[in-house]
Amino acid sequence: MRKQRSWYYLGTFLLNLVIISIIFWSAGLVPFGDNNFLSSDLGTQYIDFLY
Repeated sequence: MRKQRSWYYLGTFLLNLVIISIIFWSAGLVPFGDNNFLSSDLGTQYIDFLY
């Protein structure tokens, strides 16, 4: 029973990983493209601390 539950959790993790990877690939986001969806967050929150 315990081994079957661990396979269930591993399968759900891998399924979510594949879905998110496909979405990132189709949108051209990092790590599959040059676009980074966190760049606007970096500019508004962290630049003030660095200068």
